[in-house]
Amino acid sequence: MKILHIATRDIGGSFKACYRLHQALQTLDTHSDLLLAYQAHDYPLAQHIHAYKPSTMEWWKRTNFSLRYRWDGVKKRRVLRQIAQDYEVFSFPQTVYRLHEHPLVQAADILHLHWIADFIDYPTFFKNIQKPIVWTLHDQSPFLGGLHYDLDLKKGKDDYLQQVEQKFRFAKKEALQEFPHFHMVATSERMLEECQKSAVFSPKTQYSLIPCGLDTEKFKDRPSEEARKLLGLPTQTPMILFVAESVENKRKGFEHFARLMQNFKHQDVNFCIVGKGNAIDIPQVQGQVFQYSFVEDEAQLALLYASADLLIVPSLQEAFGYTVIEAFACGTPVVAFDCVGAMDKMRQESALFLARTGDTTELTEKVKYLLDNKDILHTWRAKVRAIAVQHYAQIHNAKSYLQIYEKALGIQGLKTNLPTLPASV
Repeated sequence: MKILHIATRDIGGSFKACYRLHQALQTLDTHSDLLLAYQAHDYPLAQHIHAYKPSTMEWWKRTNFSLRYRWDGVKKRRVLRQIAQDYEVFSFPQTVYRLHEHPLVQAADILHLHWIADFIDYPTFFKNIQKPIVWTLHDQSPFLGGLHYDLDLKKGKDDYLQQVEQKFRFAKKEALQEFPHFHMVATSERMLEECQKSAVFSPKTQYSLIPCGLDTEKFKDRPSEEARKLLGLPTQTPMILFVAESVENKRKGFEHFARLMQNFKHQDVNFCIVGKGNAIDIPQVQGQVFQYSFVEDEAQLALLYASADLLIVPSLQEAFGYTVIEAFACGTPVVAFDCVGAMDKMRQESALFLARTGDTTELTEKVKYLLDNKDILHTWRAKVRAIAVQHYAQIHNAKSYLQIYEKALGIQGLKTNLPTLPASV
């Protein structure tokens, strides 16, 4: 069985999920390759990571691709210039890539799509593929038009954006409606509900719920005092952590974290901020504020999680939220807005850990309560680690996908001892 993962680029949480699954499948002796539009980093087992390279084409194909790519960029920039409203990401269902012709696509038994914005050309790709496709939803893009989160549609009234969004959503629906070999995978309960309600996908589409996974040996629990000493951080004062790829991404909600900091300005609490970007206002507080640019080294990131008393995830919309399960694996409880998908396992504990989305006052109250009740906080350090090991271990994630692959190919029986999955899978 040959699995080909397809993703646009090797950055962000969606690629992290893709790459971790790719690694775990190889651990299970499954043939797994990865095809990217753009590759910026080097990886172990590099022979299984492939960047789309027009330079390998015949000269006339390479010239044709280059001309089409440039003209495509001109047309798309014209569209984007007419959108007055701010948005996080906007992508197009039409691209110049003809991935159905790629040798790796043709050789694969299963195609596994991840974040494929501006890489897959909907009209040609789905028309010419005659093999099963598994598609992991890392945001709402597959069932929206050009936007990736409907939060951007709710910001204001941009008539042109609404028209383009509707047009692109119809284009996706037209390409997908007749495709019979789809298995959509949501990483959270809310995303599962949203994609099942969508009119974009074919009625024959199957749906599953499989959370993202991680290596719970790389992300492991250790005493916060030990972690702080290794990082050179104060050991006695409570520490509250914020982690995002970019603190300037408004959807990640740093402005709410800043308000929370302001609410603690007269208390002896330290804050740690991890993420790229400088265009943010950091309130003056009584405690210390430690800032790190985005941390790619997983060992250092695990130490930062373990050093904190709490991770705060004030995202205004989050399909999953990898920081949550990374913190859990390191024994760090999380307080978040209730839109964060990775907090599914904490719904029954919402009184402690979940605040209404956008309600910084409620978020602050929950943080204060937990910091004031250290016995409760200490108990939950062991509990969240157990949740991570039981529900988010990378190998379980891979085995769940293997069951879907086998079902799609009609193959009975696996070499691996697969876990019993919940009814939603």
